[in-house]
Amino acid sequence: DLSGLLHGLTRIWCGGTALAESIRMANNPDIPTDIWDKFFLAFVDPSTYLNWPQKPPPPPNLSFLQELDIRGTNAIGPGILQFAQKLTGLRTLKLSSTDNDRFSLAGFLTLLANAGILLERIVGDNLDASCNNALFAHGMSLKELVLNKFSGDAGSLLCGWPHPVPTLSMTIGADYICSDSAWSNPNPSGIGYSPGNLTIYNFNNVGVTAMGALCSCTYETGLKKLTVHDMHYLQLLATAPILTRLESCHVYPSSCSLVATLAIQKSMGHSRIEAFWIALAQSKTLCVLQLPDQLTGGTDSDDLAMVGRFLKSNRSVRRIGFDSQFLLLKVEDVKVLRSAFYGNKKVTDLEYLSKARSFTMKEVGNETQRLWKEVTHCKAEIKRLFRAAYSKYNPRWRDGPNQKKLPWVERIRVAKRRIGEIQRHQKKIAALLNEIQQCVSSNKIEQATNDERKANERIVRREDQLEKLGEKKKKFATNLVTKLNKAKLRGRQQKSAKTQLPRSTYYGSQNLWPSNKPSSRQNGTPHSFYQHYNDPYYARHHYYPAFYNSPYGYNHFNNNSNDWMSGTENNDDREAETNAAWGCMLSETDGMTCEPDDPWSNVDALIQQVDSDYGSVVSPEYLALIHEECAELGPDVVENIRGTLDDGATISDKLDEIGANTNAPPEMINDVVDRADQFDLAALESTLADIPEFESGDIIDADDAVGMYAGAGPRDLDDGGPSSGGSRHAVLAGARRRAKARKARRLMSRVREDTNRRLQTGYRRVDLITGKLQGVQKPSGNMWPSDLVKSWVEETQIRQIKAIAKCNLFDLPDVSSQPTFLLKQWSPDSCLSTNDIEVVLVTQCSLDRLQNLKAQLTYWTGKASIAIYLKPSECRVDAELQIMSIIGEARNDVEETCDGHVQFDVAITLVEGCIYDEAYPINYLRNIALLEARRQHLRLNASLDKSAVLLVDVDFRPSDNLFKVLHSRYAAKPILNERQVVVCPAFESANETCANSLAGLKKLVDEGQAEGFHLSHFPQGHSPTQFESFWGKSMQCSNGNVSGFWREAYQIKYEKLFEPYVIMASADVPLCDERFQGYGLNKVSHLATIASQKGGNFIVLPGVFLVAPAHGRSESWAKRYGTQSDETDFNQLSLKGLYYNFTKNLESGGEPVTSASTRLQHTLLLEQVKWLKENHDKCNLAP
Repeated sequence: DLSGLLHGLTRIWCGGTALAESIRMANNPDIPTDIWDKFFLAFVDPSTYLNWPQKPPPPPNLSFLQELDIRGTNAIGPGILQFAQKLTGLRTLKLSSTDNDRFSLAGFLTLLANAGILLERIVGDNLDASCNNALFAHGMSLKELVLNKFSGDAGSLLCGWPHPVPTLSMTIGADYICSDSAWSNPNPSGIGYSPGNLTIYNFNNVGVTAMGALCSCTYETGLKKLTVHDMHYLQLLATAPILTRLESCHVYPSSCSLVATLAIQKSMGHSRIEAFWIALAQSKTLCVLQLPDQLTGGTDSDDLAMVGRFLKSNRSVRRIGFDSQFLLLKVEDVKVLRSAFYGNKKVTDLEYLSKARSFTMKEVGNETQRLWKEVTHCKAEIKRLFRAAYSKYNPRWRDGPNQKKLPWVERIRVAKRRIGEIQRHQKKIAALLNEIQQCVSSNKIEQATNDERKANERIVRREDQLEKLGEKKKKFATNLVTKLNKAKLRGRQQKSAKTQLPRSTYYGSQNLWPSNKPSSRQNGTPHSFYQHYNDPYYARHHYYPAFYNSPYGYNHFNNNSNDWMSGTENNDDREAETNAAWGCMLSETDGMTCEPDDPWSNVDALIQQVDSDYGSVVSPEYLALIHEECAELGPDVVENIRGTLDDGATISDKLDEIGANTNAPPEMINDVVDRADQFDLAALESTLADIPEFESGDIIDADDAVGMYAGAGPRDLDDGGPSSGGSRHAVLAGARRRAKARKARRLMSRVREDTNRRLQTGYRRVDLITGKLQGVQKPSGNMWPSDLVKSWVEETQIRQIKAIAKCNLFDLPDVSSQPTFLLKQWSPDSCLSTNDIEVVLVTQCSLDRLQNLKAQLTYWTGKASIAIYLKPSECRVDAELQIMSIIGEARNDVEETCDGHVQFDVAITLVEGCIYDEAYPINYLRNIALLEARRQHLRLNASLDKSAVLLVDVDFRPSDNLFKVLHSRYAAKPILNERQVVVCPAFESANETCANSLAGLKKLVDEGQAEGFHLSHFPQGHSPTQFESFWGKSMQCSNGNVSGFWREAYQIKYEKLFEPYVIMASADVPLCDERFQGYGLNKVSHLATIASQKGGNFIVLPGVFLVAPAHGRSESWAKRYGTQSDETDFNQLSLKGLYYNFTKNLESGGEPVTSASTRLQHTLLLEQVKWLKENHDKCNLAP
């Protein structure tokens, strides 16, 4: 409520020491104009306010007011017009108009200009063209003009200023209100100027209209920087002549889709767009060009190539950005862009194309997904042809499908080739962009070197002048330290600058008026009422004897007037309302007390800053901090150092002027200024008087503290200007021209940190001898990644992998749709196992690996379940004979080597391939062999309680003791009872000779003839087995004690890509994901499934092992990793996509993907186990 607040505000400002620098009363539309008039008139003439207890105080000093915000109010009236004439220091005005006061608003601005109040910043809401001339009146001083919701003709504001305004930054167009009439000619006389910096929002199409108005100016208007929002750069085609005269151009489009952007391009036409870039390339002044989110690429656009040709012709642009979320990078376009940097040495800042990279990678994924679906579709059509033509009675049934499949095969080749091209093109794009980045970095370093050389030359020419300024700087520092020392000495002697209360303490009470009760601290001396009446601390503790029975003796808040301007007493509601308002304002200061700290501590820290950071002694920030701290110590302290601080400000201004003229960094200038006689603070302090130590018990009473502080702030501004240099008094005017510096951080560590940061630019110790240069540091802050090519290629592959995985179109084996044939099962008269555990070897192979199968079975000597794959070209009858012959030979070898009863028995399942050149269905075969092992065990046993399996590949040969150790009575507990996963360490031999004993294997390992399986080229597969631990544990029980092997078994944790050969309970083994066909990650995926079920906990069994002899690469390996081609690249990418899809499915709790036939067999076995268990339970319950 303005009425309630006026009580406090007028009595704080009128005649008091609280000097307002900013008044913000925006968004109070309900207060009528007459109330605002009374409010403002009270500050112009306090006598108009009728509630003064006695004689009205003098008006406040409004010269310190720098900012006034009255937007959204009805404040424009006679009162503010008179109030405004007192605002000699006003620099920022924020105002708005309504339908009733637009004329008075223009008059208000004109009045300020006529009164000599030249504003630097104006923010206007709801203004119209009637205010244009009033704004022109402030053009000489105006630096920023923001016009929101402007209505009417703004043409004259764009290029109709009567005088040059190069420093003016104008923003117009936000929420623009359309007018019925068109914009008039902005400068009919042909003479007019534009703001140096113009920002336009294309709201209600005002941007397009503004561009048309600018195009009407055929001469140089002074516009240097143009920023356009909500427009596409193609909408500026007609304004290309204007753009060529700019130094900086920024165009920010509205949020639109790719379709809308392409529609704009299509409407403009390719030739017009090309002409625009050609015209823009002729500019000799354009240094900065920013066109974010506007360029496109691909088959419909070559915007990037146009930019390349533009940079190839233009030699003025130094900073450019054209990253776009719709820019599809093509090799051809990037090559054109790269060619621009063969001769262009000007571009030193090129924005990294992060959005274009993301969009390109997205399109890479989409294109890969499309091509993958194409390959999958073609393969399905080929399979359909072969299934339709299949005949077991016609040996040449494949001839027809082989001819019909050729078009589909060609489409597959094209798609695979295109997928390979995507990878190669993206690698080429990354390499080209990396070269561009290196060129830009080289240009940046070269430009920095040239700038440094030129600055050096300019500084050398001003060396004498800078040395004289160095002498003045040293004199300034000496005078400053000396005067502060004297002031501190007087303060310690309690002659001046006494201990002060914190400024915030003054506002810790709501009792803003003298009490009507006598104070026990009354000393009989009346005080000046207007000196102290509005200091809350003073009013709280003091009593004015001269006004015992005067109007001053009542509590101001206890009047009951219905009208706050009448002078009669207010009612209780008004009192509560006013107290509540002040309570809100003062709540943050409740509980604050005066701390007995040395009041000179901050100043002492600033003095030490002179020694530690001498370069920043005359900086505006440092001078402002000195002034702030001294202002809280007393008016005499401020008065004593006023001239000294003005001298420092003059030196600072001169250094800034030299820096602007020479384009040299401050650090380089300071090196010259400070390299003469160095300032020695310690030597100076040794010549000064000693200062007594501060004692907290010497704190003076509040009476003297407030009396001393009452005049701490300047009361009457001297408008005659500063004592030396500048346009106003640098200290007593509150350092108005350094308003931002006055709000700088007060902690000296923060100042020092900021200064040190500025010194890390490479110019700290520059030798100013002509011709000698310092090494230029490589510019930092580059957003381009250091490993661009590597990261780009990796991201391309990741995008393709994810795209393939997302399709989820991975084929199951074609052979899974064909019936299997049980060639041999375990012997019907095979006796039941008398052991506590029966471990079955489970493996698979093709016909070409039968010799390896024979060697494996010879060393195993127990039961096995084997799935054997027959290619479509292999005869089943011949294969059966060959297989049975190999099994017979293996049995004979076992019988010859074993003493006593032989447990050798084998179940063989044949799987016939149906499609020529199909991938080897390895995981399907593993599932067939595993399920058959369970079924065979259930034929001879009532349950799977004693059944375990050894999952192994056919190339491995078990150690001579493996069967014995796994069938010992010590094996049942960890495998069957504790359900642990037992790892059998795997090795590979460097030749075809394999050791079958632990000692023999150790010898080969020591000789370098054997090692852990694939440790050299794929350590992730078996290194978690911890072979060093294996050998240590094995040697401890090398005497052959089986119990020792199990006792020394050690725990390991599953790691990603771990693929050991394991022994586990048969019922616990999960099925393999049958989508993995051919070579690669098939066993890795199965072990990942096991680990997810078992929590990743495995144990390694020492003393036993599996070893594989050296053998040639399989066909499956050649298809996946053979000679590099589009085919092998595609197969590898396909495998990675499948594995990514598998891992995501596993993480989400999904089951391995299997064929319908496998799921059916698995279900039947589960039902059989359930039925056997129920019958077993019934037999146990029978009497």
